[in-house]
Amino acid sequence: MRKLIGFILLAALMAVGNHLSADNEHFIKAERLKRQGNYREALKHYTALLAPQKEYRLDGDELRGALFCLYQLGQLDDFDRMVTAAVAAHPHSAPTLWAAAVAYAGIPHDGCFRQGRFCRGYRHDGDKYVNARRRDRVMAIRYFLRVMALLRNPREPGVVIDRAAFFRDFARTVYQPQETWQLSYLTDLTRLPDYDEFPDPLCDVTGGAPVNAAGAPVFYHLPKSFQTARNDGERWRWLLAQQAENGDAVGSKLTW
Repeated sequence: MRKLIGFILLAALMAVGNHLSADNEHFIKAERLKRQGNYREALKHYTALLAPQKEYRLDGDELRGALFCLYQLGQLDDFDRMVTAAVAAHPHSAPTLWAAAVAYAGIPHDGCFRQGRFCRGYRHDGDKYVNARRRDRVMAIRYFLRVMALLRNPREPGVVIDRAAFFRDFARTVYQPQETWQLSYLTDLTRLPDYDEFPDPLCDVTGGAPVNAAGAPVFYHLPKSFQTARNDGERWRWLLAQQAENGDAVGSKLTW
């Protein structure tokens, strides 16, 4: 399972966008150093790109590249700090917020508390081992919602992203493949869940399809909006519909 999660993370972080920053000196150097395996030096250039500036528009590759280097260097402890700093420096960058959302959905969720602080990843000197999967999922959904707010804000007319791909990633995060039965619940997005016990208590859950009190299968209806959904299943249905409406050929086959 840990190898699978790591593979998913690496695949997500290596994904490339439209390279709006490709002519930037730091970006070119960072990409070259990353390809050479010099992750420590590449990270310095990615970090410089993520500092507050207005020279060019970020496209998400800057944060993806920085997090990829952190993963390769075994510095997952810095993951949360780096993402928080990047979105604080670029709160109106939809690609950066999108990259942050995908990163939180795919990052390894296991960790431990050490001297009262959560440390992501495996350590031998932890005081208490925990799992942050539910917490990370809510963080990811919050970042997705921030991107969606930018897409609908008339004051942000310059937001250019692949909307079909965006809603696809959002839908995947809401749909919990390890616990589909929980789609019948509405996740509270106003607060972050506590850290769970380690190992993940839901990791090996293999429950079937949810049923109501009468034993009939539960079907998720298409709501008018994400906000009016009565459960995560309806949130998922709405995101699938948005995926299809924005031109995704696969998404159009998932509506019913």
